Amino acid sequence: MDQIKEGDLKKALATLSLFYNAPELTNTQRTDLMDLLDALAREVVFSQRHLMDFAFVVAAGDTWEQISRQYDVPAEILARIKGLDPSQQPSPGSSLKVVPGPFRAEVDLARNELTVFVGDFYAGRYPCTFGQEPVPEPGVYQVQKKALDRNYYGLQGASIPASDPENPYGGFWIDLGNSPCIHGSSKSESSPSQLGCISLSPLDANDVFGMLVVGSQVTIRR
Repeated sequence: MDQIKEGDLKKALATLSLFYNAPELTNTQRTDLMDLLDALAREVVFSQRHLMDFAFVVAAGDTWEQISRQYDVPAEILARIKGLDPSQQPSPGSSLKVVPGPFRAEVDLARNELTVFVGDFYAGRYPCTFGQEPVPEPGVYQVQKKALDRNYYGLQGASIPASDPENPYGGFWIDLGNSPCIHGSSKSESSPSQLGCISLSPLDANDVFGMLVVGSQVTIRR
């Protein structure tokens, strides 16, 4: 709280991020912690204020792709923070908020929660549900590939086209290798589906799909 009062929000976020998985916290302490983490992440990571690093001044010829490679963070995220479409290249001389990456994720099977970090900083959390095809197992994984509007192929041979509202991927699919995956949710279901693996709401799936890239680490824990 002293760091927050002094305006050092980046340091406060770094300090509190260390306690995200602290087992000794009471329920009340954890609630207070998460409220602070969520507020700090919105300001430090995703606002246009230059709190993560110095402002990046765009030079002639710079593209989102070049800048994203330099900072190991998806171009889509940098563009979204700036309020631009990724297809619209940044203007020379403009300043950009940069977020040194990479992003990674942790999936907590007990809390039904997927949490995103950028480097050592907490960056946000998303409620998720778990299917049976396959059942997500604890371990450390890496994103192998990503796809939009992917057909669903079940373990029992069932196939659901991407255009079908019953497709449990809901338009977003992130492959973790050896069967587990993170994905959206069916556009027609009113309750969690047993199909698929780690399911997010459509809006949350869009966010996570934009942050995780091929090679991003995903840890699944109980």
